[in-house]
Amino acid sequence: MAAGNHFKNFHVEVLPPRQDAEDLEVRLERFTKRYVRVVEAGYTACITDNAMGNLSFQGTEIIEYFKLPVKAESVMIHLNTFHTKRNLDEILDSCANLGIRYILVVSGDGSARLPKLAPADIGAEDAIAVTSVELLRYIRENYPGAFTLGVVFNPYEPEDHEFEKLLRKLKAGVEFIITQPIIEKNEVVDRLVSEVNIPVVVEAWMSKKLHLLSDCVGYEIPEDTPYDPIENLEKLMFNYPDSGVYLAMLNYKRQFPLLPELASTGRVSAESLERVGLGKAGSAKISVAKAGLRKASAANTDSANAGSAKVGSIKAGSANTDSAKAAVK
Repeated sequence: MAAGNHFKNFHVEVLPPRQDAEDLEVRLERFTKRYVRVVEAGYTACITDNAMGNLSFQGTEIIEYFKLPVKAESVMIHLNTFHTKRNLDEILDSCANLGIRYILVVSGDGSARLPKLAPADIGAEDAIAVTSVELLRYIRENYPGAFTLGVVFNPYEPEDHEFEKLLRKLKAGVEFIITQPIIEKNEVVDRLVSEVNIPVVVEAWMSKKLHLLSDCVGYEIPEDTPYDPIENLEKLMFNYPDSGVYLAMLNYKRQFPLLPELASTGRVSAESLERVGLGKAGSAKISVAKAGLRKASAANTDSANAGSAKVGSIKAGSANTDSAKAAVK
């Protein structure tokens, strides 16, 4: 997992502070230090967009204000549909001016405090609502060649439905995919990797609080479910050697120092774990967590979809071409 290969790189989540944070200066300083640390290490800093519907500062705002470094393949901006048209264009213009090329397009988490794009705002009058598909088309048509666009894939949704959505995203010009968090190995993600030839980045949940994923997977995960995020990361890197890994909820004090060793060897030594104050959990913990997430997937999937249509017949970047291959999130 070399730092020079963007999509096989570590993609490290960096959350901007909420605008109503009481200790805003402290949080802004923390963000800038984490951002610079990720970029200087050669990884990709992935900046969220009003995560969980909380009104937060935009990554581009902070980068511009503090004059933070931007390298061509070291920054990815999340962009969702909860913006005014003016704000959307300001973000996209800032990304283009700063040299930020990678944008993860998501429908996003809304709240009463956030505006929502209307179809007419982006020339999608035939749509009922603006989703990531309509937003992809808007960016592709209005900023041709400026960005490399990605989307999220959720293996816990009904399988046929999720692949149908992916087909629409591929038609709209998506160029890479990031999955929702998975434990060790996921059959739906295996299918995804086998059927598309655009980069797939698998997401690793780096918090021990696995129960926080309950809403994501559509299944109640008990709070006391044991889980070792480092062991899971090792297994994801082994099981998906051609994919990058997106690190959500990374502990910058204890886990970040382990990334060079993981990038080099795919594993972390007992000595390194001891040095940062982490203990080796053992495979039993992974098995318990994996079982919980498998139940979530099965609960939301009607069948094994053995006869489902494959998605590898659409070319990314060719929004109006159905017959070309998917290729390059």
